[in-house]
Amino acid sequence: MPIPQDPRAQVNEELFRRYKDARSDWEIDARVDLDFYFGNHFSGDEVDDLASRNQAAVPMDRVAPAVEKLKAMLTSKEPAFTVLPREDSDVKVSKLWRVIMSYVWEISDGNVQLKQAIHDHSTTGLGYLYAYIDPEADFGKGEVKFTSVDPFRIYVPSTSRDRYFNDADNIILSTILTGDQILNLYPELGMASESEDADQERTILEQLSSYTDEDYPDAQNQNTINVFTPAEAKGLEWAAMERYQILERFYKIKVPYYRVISAADGNELIMNDDEFQEFMAKNPEVLERGLMDFEEVMQTRIAVVASVGEVVLYESVLNTDLYPIVPLPNIYTGTPYPKSDVSRVKPTQRLLNKLWSLALSHAQASAGLKLLVPMGSVDNIEQLEKDWEFYIDFAFGLPELMHGVADKAPETVRGTERMIAQGSERPKSKLRDIEYSIRRLGQVLYGICKGHYVYQKMFRLAQANNNINEVMVNYYDDYSGSVMDIAKERWRIDQHDISIEAGSTLPSSKWAELSVYMEAYQM
Repeated sequence: MPIPQDPRAQVNEELFRRYKDARSDWEIDARVDLDFYFGNHFSGDEVDDLASRNQAAVPMDRVAPAVEKLKAMLTSKEPAFTVLPREDSDVKVSKLWRVIMSYVWEISDGNVQLKQAIHDHSTTGLGYLYAYIDPEADFGKGEVKFTSVDPFRIYVPSTSRDRYFNDADNIILSTILTGDQILNLYPELGMASESEDADQERTILEQLSSYTDEDYPDAQNQNTINVFTPAEAKGLEWAAMERYQILERFYKIKVPYYRVISAADGNELIMNDDEFQEFMAKNPEVLERGLMDFEEVMQTRIAVVASVGEVVLYESVLNTDLYPIVPLPNIYTGTPYPKSDVSRVKPTQRLLNKLWSLALSHAQASAGLKLLVPMGSVDNIEQLEKDWEFYIDFAFGLPELMHGVADKAPETVRGTERMIAQGSERPKSKLRDIEYSIRRLGQVLYGICKGHYVYQKMFRLAQANNNINEVMVNYYDDYSGSVMDIAKERWRIDQHDISIEAGSTLPSSKWAELSVYMEAYQM
């Protein structure tokens, strides 16, 4: 008998279809931007038109170098989480969390994940970082990690108007896997399902609905560079492989917690529902004798329900009130559909391609050139071409000096330093937006870590100078008399402030630093 569809899986499917249809236009525009980054600047009709005139579809690509330079600037240094204590008594625990957050960044390959998110941020207009728990890490104890996620795998309601989707009622993460990949993650799907006819007995996976589409949109321009994205690679294998889609839906719920207050000294404990019921069963007299009082409070938490086809894989509540999927929007439009830097420069890049095509065909004397530039209106066509290239770099906030163009540098070292400092102001604005997203990621990791690391664990970091920085959590130290107890405060997800250092990833000038040190030494 067929597997009945779980109502929660049906909700996941319906919301996924609704969100996917709503963002279809954004998907097309984002894929065109990606085509320009990959070097595919011409549509099929443009390629045919060039071929009819015996011209190759060769662009004068200024988009990809600008994107790569922007990524290099925004990831020049490694970001560092800074935990700020609220009062002097929190200094020691803030050091603990600084080590934990650095540990999470290290085991997650944070530099790689951030660079990929910034790449998506620049090319499609939207990057994502996703915090999760790896259950197999640390020999089954699990580790809190984060990763970058392809923006085409995230589905958000079009009604969201918050930059970080705080007001979204649901956020869906789509993962498309083959049958073997699914069974590696969820072996229980390979078990035989209950059937009245033993001859017709099949595994659960064999009875699930397969998925034939792809989250990654198809190319919009002619693939002249022969780029293989997930859209082009999905049908390369000769053997037909069944594929399945896992939908993880994150949504907000209200969860009851209890503030248990001692009447003697006013000390307060925070308990969830299970802990409170267990506490009352063991201490039934504390309320009757007036020794303790309690107050029920409802708190917002993020729940997740994952499904594949008609079956629900798991459902749980995360120890955070922020969505674990953190967006990095670029040109924010007040909707979940921001624009990219590439979208701004596509018209200028098309003009460059047209001029380049005309120059290659030696058609300056024909009717083609004066369609763009009337004869006699410009004294130097080559200078006009350079000006258009400058406009592309200008839109990205990258002066030619930052590309290493020597003839644009001042004659003195100090003048060059000043030019570099002025040219860094616009990338700093982009960096601030990215830092806000990383700070939000830190807040999410903080809450998830408090809910997960409730056992005794040593966090150890090896520094570049061979120094070892380590802390022990949920452990009583007889020497100092302090308790690094995460489990005790795990429900207080807003106890400390976590922020990213301002300007921590931008490059710094060694000559400027040397000048500062020399002046300080002389003073």
